[in-house]
Amino acid sequence: MGVRLIVEVMDHWSDFGLTSGERSDLVVIAENANDATRETYGSIHAPYILHRAGDKSAGAWKNAIGKLMKKGVLEHVVRDGRVMSGGWGQTAQYRIPHLCPRKGHDGLWGQCARPTQGHPSGDPVDSQEGQQGHLSGDPKGHSSGDPQGHLSGDPFPSVPSQSPHPPSPEAQRSPKGRQSKKKAKFDPILFIAEQTGLAQDIAERFLAELHRKHEIDREEGFLRHLADNGDLGRQAQRWRTRTTPRDTGTCAFHRTALPCASCIGDIRAGDPEIPLRLLAQYGPENRPDLAHHLMKEAS
Repeated sequence: MGVRLIVEVMDHWSDFGLTSGERSDLVVIAENANDATRETYGSIHAPYILHRAGDKSAGAWKNAIGKLMKKGVLEHVVRDGRVMSGGWGQTAQYRIPHLCPRKGHDGLWGQCARPTQGHPSGDPVDSQEGQQGHLSGDPKGHSSGDPQGHLSGDPFPSVPSQSPHPPSPEAQRSPKGRQSKKKAKFDPILFIAEQTGLAQDIAERFLAELHRKHEIDREEGFLRHLADNGDLGRQAQRWRTRTTPRDTGTCAFHRTALPCASCIGDIRAGDPEIPLRLLAQYGPENRPDLAHHLMKEAS
């Protein structure tokens, strides 16, 4: 990887009148070249090179290379008097000539020490007059000719940080902002209503039933545990089914008027499975016929 070549290309591409696209193409080639020999590795017409160059076609990439050679920033390698331009059994090899007037390209902090106006010979200037940027012997300080006027020894002057989002008036009044708000008090009736869909007056009755059936120490923890397991909704539905009066006096299984002759017949025949299930579902207050006959058969 030609890191030094890439830096040299980025510092001097405008000196040769390259467009931004041509600069990008030359950077791709420099990445595939050797810093010491300035020559490319292998073929720069490989598919991965075309992909790095913006998925150019082979013809477009060939034209791009030709434009770079015309502008003098790329040339064929000459080895033993033979131009390595490609051909039968030969891979075309290219070389990036020295783009910097000073062949070492020894600019500091990635900036080339360019000759300034008044020194057309291109020789480095020892005095500080007329120079811009970093001096060749000063890796940190800036010259007096720096148009930005950075005279300190720090190449990266600090900028006071400022938040783009000023704090809200509420946050300024309170050191903890929203965290200072007190946690809302837990309302068990409202919680049951939200979790089960019951009206609040019915949820209050259901809560009383839960207290009657269970020894509840921490009401909030108990209800949240039931809700997380899905038991709160199931218990509320079963309780609601048992306590809701039936509008029609009919058997939910046989669809016959109560007392249901079919259920009573099953009990007398010694097959109380369906009557027992109906009694457990609707309770003795809604199916007194089942409760009466089951107790009678049990005795």
